[in-house]
Amino acid sequence: MDVFRALEIVDARRGEVTALALGDALGIFAAFSEENELSQAARLLLTTEFIWADGDIFLNAIAAEFQADEFRDRLGRLLESKWTTLESLLLSDNLRKSIYGAVTIETQPTNKGSQSKFGEIDLNRLLVKRLPLRSSLDRPTVAISDSYLRKALPRRKAWAISLGISNDDGTITDDGKALLEGMVSLNQCGPSTFTVWPLVHELQSALFTSMRARGFPSVTFFDLLSATTSALVKTGTSNTLGVDELAREIQHIHCDYQKLNTAKRIVRSELPLRVLERCLVKFAIRGQGLPSVRDSIEELQAAHPYGIRVRASRVAEYAFSFGGK
Repeated sequence: MDVFRALEIVDARRGEVTALALGDALGIFAAFSEENELSQAARLLLTTEFIWADGDIFLNAIAAEFQADEFRDRLGRLLESKWTTLESLLLSDNLRKSIYGAVTIETQPTNKGSQSKFGEIDLNRLLVKRLPLRSSLDRPTVAISDSYLRKALPRRKAWAISLGISNDDGTITDDGKALLEGMVSLNQCGPSTFTVWPLVHELQSALFTSMRARGFPSVTFFDLLSATTSALVKTGTSNTLGVDELAREIQHIHCDYQKLNTAKRIVRSELPLRVLERCLVKFAIRGQGLPSVRDSIEELQAAHPYGIRVRASRVAEYAFSFGGK
């Protein structure tokens, strides 16, 4: 269930299974689109979700063509690159220790291995005043265990092959090369490694705003989705949809979103941006490009006669609803 939750498919709490953003989007494709569109959408969206949830490991495994020694070296460079970036922004002993504890790969030789994401650190602690940094505080030694490699590589190789990013022998397909180039264009990389950072909406505090202003390499989910779409469908963002057409499409998707769960229709009065953006990949699949809702929010709110209301949301970034003018 942890995997399904991490990929934004479903979550289960207190005996109740709840569809998350990707689960809702795929449900809408399954119920209201052609089968071919569903399979293509699943490929695009799952690839994007793997990058968001597991990009540090997944992308470096692909780039290493699943060769253990090269993968190990890439993970070492990944840690060094992230540590260097964060050390330049967080300047106290305690914060540096937190960096090393949060940005790491499990290295115990008797442990089968797991990964830790930067997003897991409690960054509210960064607001507490700390003592100045001691130059004597050293980085930990990077040592990736063989047992971790044995567990990490086969699973991700199977993902990459099923998505058409890697061949059966682990070599990179043309789509895989285009995908890695897209991540480089988003600055989700370091010296001979890939480094995927938390998304903009995951960094909402004033402290994070300051970090972004100083060059923190964060992107939006739409940036990841657009790069994936450009690589796998060979099309990027496009303004081929007019504002009125986009407004009508949002209204249709909102209706489909409510129909998916009639028991919760009332609480589904708002369409989350994270569901909407995933549903709009159908236009890229049809060769019309991927529309950017984020760039059209003001125009959408003024779109007559649809009465689109847009509310900023800490969880969903934006939520869309409809009502009279």
